Amino acid sequence: MYRSPFKASSTQTTAFKKKGSWAAGYHTGVDRVSSNTALVSPADGTVQRNEYNASYGNMMIITTTDGKSILMAHMKEKSKLKVGSAVKMGDAIGIMGNTGNSFGAHLHIEVQNSKTWAYNKNLLAPNSYIDWKDTTSKGSASKNPFKIGDVVTLTTNVNVRTGAGTSYVQKKVSQLTKDGQKNATSKLPFAKATLKTGTKVTIQSIKTVSSDIWAQIPSGWICLRYNGKSYVK
Repeated sequence: MYRSPFKASSTQTTAFKKKGSWAAGYHTGVDRVSSNTALVSPADGTVQRNEYNASYGNMMIITTTDGKSILMAHMKEKSKLKVGSAVKMGDAIGIMGNTGNSFGAHLHIEVQNSKTWAYNKNLLAPNSYIDWKDTTSKGSASKNPFKIGDVVTLTTNVNVRTGAGTSYVQKKVSQLTKDGQKNATSKLPFAKATLKTGTKVTIQSIKTVSSDIWAQIPSGWICLRYNGKSYVK
């Protein structure tokens, strides 16, 4: 999950996919307002675009480390961040505003399942990816307690995926190593692969996805920490 782009509580004013007079025929993101108008980056990533648009006003697009695009629009002023700059979750972006095709100060935010933003393409429901109650989280890189070579024990059943992130498909039991198949919750070859609680795994590679920590093990990729909750010890 990404954190809220606000530093205080916020309220939704327009829902995702609400039908209306927008060019797409519906609302392509979510509109929200807050008494604290400061805006921060919801995720770790890179500044993809920083410009003025007739519709979106002063807008910024961030390519997240897990391969998505986040658009933040109608800001009061153009952000001081340069295109290509790395940003961490919680870094200052700008101020909520009323620029472009806007009727009252608010933040319009979109999440797309693509590294490159395009109008009305690859849309995801922002409320499924942003924890609006999280107004304090910072970049996660410095909070990673794991290192390559560590042997950790699963404290819950954990899915095995083909890559780091929930957007990657879950492997089949037949795709696991022999040891992985031995510790799977199901023994059926074409069942979805889940390792059972108590399984010991060796970390071969580590990747931070938003605020979550993923590890490559001999059988595939598993999540070590998700939304602040650890799945291993």
